[in-house]
Amino acid sequence: MTRKLTTMRSRFFLKIFSFLFLVTGSNLLFAQDSIGRKLPFYSTFCKIDTLNATSRKLTVTYTLSRTMVSIGVIQNMGDLIFDNNANTVSRLFMTDNKLININLATIPIDNIVIDDVRELILVLSRAMESPYNIVLYNFKGELLFKKKILPFELVMDSADYVEFSESFSIFFNDAISKEQILKEGNRYYIDLGYWRFLSEAEKEKITAKNWFKPSHFFPDLFRESFGTHLLSFNKYVNFYSNTDPFYEYEISNFGKPIGIILNDEFGGKVKIPLTGYVKVAR
Repeated sequence: MTRKLTTMRSRFFLKIFSFLFLVTGSNLLFAQDSIGRKLPFYSTFCKIDTLNATSRKLTVTYTLSRTMVSIGVIQNMGDLIFDNNANTVSRLFMTDNKLININLATIPIDNIVIDDVRELILVLSRAMESPYNIVLYNFKGELLFKKKILPFELVMDSADYVEFSESFSIFFNDAISKEQILKEGNRYYIDLGYWRFLSEAEKEKITAKNWFKPSHFFPDLFRESFGTHLLSFNKYVNFYSNTDPFYEYEISNFGKPIGIILNDEFGGKVKIPLTGYVKVAR
């Protein structure tokens, strides 16, 4: 009888352990929040994450209301991530020295860089689920630039580009409308923001064309770990440097930023162009 009871208890605790391991991954009883801190498992079901940055001219605060619902909502929002009515869980607050307050819906943020001279705010996200990973605002809160970073992209010459536009018109039009096609010389680099909406047959047709390539910005990008908690975002590694992400802006002859230069995790520099993206014909 005692032996049977011991066996039952062992099975019970094994089930508890298995459940905890399932929901917490390798960090048993701990979860990682959007900013990289480890939090007790029980505190993650309703948690406000906060990130602050200050300069001589501006104070910027980011908050994320992280719940099971909000994490799922953010990864499916697309451009609605910037809609103040649609996105109430991921917010950016800006206050200048004249006490003018701006409250914006935004992406999940890991880093905030304020440039007082050019009056720019660069926000960076390592979250794989984020609709965009690099976003640029001015001090008025206007969205100047947004880019999704993925491990792969489509790379084409001019002839391939024409074929792509004719054979995959919905994908092409979506990429055009969201300014996800970058032209550099005679090469076109197309973000894969629409990739998940393609059928398996369409994906096979594209990969058969040899258009599918590793990202020329971050070719070694991959998922940080496979033990992430349900209420945390999956994070990229081999993206920008975690300790010093921003290097400088590339400036045109007219004094306008035309590129964002980031420090990568290997000590190199990566320029993300702000110009050269194919736009919808007006």
